[in-house]
Amino acid sequence: MLKLIIIAFIVSTLFTLIGTLIALFIKKENSKVTSFFLAFASGSMISICFIDLFPELIEISKQKNFNFAWILLIIFAFFFVIFFLHTLFDHCSHHRHDHECHVDEAHHVCHDRAHAYLFIENTEEHHDKKHLFHAGLILFIAMCIHNFPEGISLGVTFALEKKEATKYIFAILIGLHNIIVGISMAMPFIQANMKKKNIVFIGILSSLPLLIGAVCGYLFGTINAIVLMIMLAFAVGAILYIIFTELLPQAYYLTKSKYISLFLLLGILIGSLVLIL
Repeated sequence: MLKLIIIAFIVSTLFTLIGTLIALFIKKENSKVTSFFLAFASGSMISICFIDLFPELIEISKQKNFNFAWILLIIFAFFFVIFFLHTLFDHCSHHRHDHECHVDEAHHVCHDRAHAYLFIENTEEHHDKKHLFHAGLILFIAMCIHNFPEGISLGVTFALEKKEATKYIFAILIGLHNIIVGISMAMPFIQANMKKKNIVFIGILSSLPLLIGAVCGYLFGTINAIVLMIMLAFAVGAILYIIFTELLPQAYYLTKSKYISLFLLLGILIGSLVLIL
């Protein structure tokens, strides 16, 4: 457990902080580099999902004589629950004051950046403590919906009796993704001339849901085989959600480059080779 907490802290808080500091230093991100990296990370996560976690689900379901059709149903259910929560929250938060969140077209699929802009809009329009609190709460809830399932996936991965390499690879991928999250969230605040210490604080605060999710995923995953199976199904659904509704769409809209598929395939191949070897 202690090892998981340390690793979760590193990949959530420290990596998000690294992304925030990079944003403060460069003040303008390279869209191509970000796009190709997101595609590569997506491919690597796909390999982990279908070479490691999914076979583990099949094995546990066979041991417990559990109908695998129900597992597939649970995966899809978790996927659409996360999708519904994110969509509902986006709709409610963006129309709170009867106006759309103003996010440039290249990043309109990036929830982190969208809610950062929304935070700025709310705080610029209302300076009283009540509206500042509401704006901060919107941003924090958005990051909970984004990072908590990701944390559960990490915790469940560590709850499995798998080789250490798989756990660390998945943790590193989440950490690298969080660098992009840190950059995406910090950029709007930098453009709004927010104080650096406040930008760093928001970056650290946004990473906490992942840390909490990792602990929850591990604790629930170690109760018994049935609970582990359900949590593993949740993890697979969460990973698929992150890949196909956030990472890949954002990778495409950043550059619309034909080479994105090449980096996606490269991520799958390299991830598969590392897991098999």
